[in-house]
Amino acid sequence: MVKKREGVLLAVPWCHHKLLKGVSDYMAGHGVHLDVGMALVSDGMPEYWRGEVVIGHYADKEKLKALYPWIGTKMVLIGRESDAEYHTVSDDHTGIAASAAAYLIGKGFRSFAGYRYENDGGPRLEYFAKHVRDAGHAYVELVGEGMGWSERHAGLCRRLKQLRAGTAVFAPNDQVAIEVLEACEDAGIEVPGDISVVGVRNDEAVCDALKVPLSSVDNNLYGVGQLVAKLAAGILKGKFGGVRHHAVQPRGVSERESSRIYKAELEDIELSRALSVIRSDYLELDFDCSCLAARCGMSLRKLYLVFERSHLRKPAEEIRYLRMEHAKELLVRRPDSPESLIYECGYQNVRSFYKAFRSHVGMSPNQYRKSVR
Repeated sequence: MVKKREGVLLAVPWCHHKLLKGVSDYMAGHGVHLDVGMALVSDGMPEYWRGEVVIGHYADKEKLKALYPWIGTKMVLIGRESDAEYHTVSDDHTGIAASAAAYLIGKGFRSFAGYRYENDGGPRLEYFAKHVRDAGHAYVELVGEGMGWSERHAGLCRRLKQLRAGTAVFAPNDQVAIEVLEACEDAGIEVPGDISVVGVRNDEAVCDALKVPLSSVDNNLYGVGQLVAKLAAGILKGKFGGVRHHAVQPRGVSERESSRIYKAELEDIELSRALSVIRSDYLELDFDCSCLAARCGMSLRKLYLVFERSHLRKPAEEIRYLRMEHAKELLVRRPDSPESLIYECGYQNVRSFYKAFRSHVGMSPNQYRKSVR
């Protein structure tokens, strides 16, 4: 006879490693017994389980109720549908689209496209299209023609060639975005020189290991995992609360090579040269505007004029922006103290680093690290 054991079952047939990490970190920190077997091996819902609370996928709700009838209303569902009986949690389509649109518009793009498969990705592109159109910009949607890769690829190559140079393409997830990158390569379209590409999920194992590393909206699956775990742990302790849908906000765009360009760079050779030097040298401890001007072969006054005519950030602001984005990545990826990271971010003293970080992010490095973890 199987012994009933107090605890939570993560009953999802597929589980991204960030979501799993979010769930397990929360449970470990709150002393909750978690069964994650199904999420790791996807071999069906365990018949042996006799715990008290289930974290499942919205599509499996009825199946879970039938298999574990004793749980009653003690279930949290991952999915975008609201439910009268259970808390539901998901990432946020609207926030993801808004994040991508704001990032690309901020880089000066005025022509946009979205790419999706015939049966997937519609809501994110719908919200993205609304954001860019509301801002007064052109948008065209590209839909994969057919379910087979070869058919989609041929159609996508053809459609991408018809886009004007300087178009930014948004895809609803990273795998779809990779199809755009591959089609651009085969069609002789330069990324990011002709077209810029942004996906969604920001899985480093996927985005970094490409010929052209992919910029991506971090949809905060770790945060989704943390929240479903928090709700499940609360239910385990008898704290149900009013059931509702919870949409977890994204963490913004992680910029990589596929969109590391401003629209103005395509039209201004001097600006393109200056930004190329900044991206190459911004982490040097003594790198400043004077160094930048010298390496570009122009005076400081000329450097400032080049940036002013393009309506971008000032050169010092661009250097600081890249350093702060690098600092944010290090704070998330590594456990080192913020003070020990300053030299890797181009700063020589803690005070200037903290001042720049607070100005850029709106909180201290330690507060930022806690907010994303």
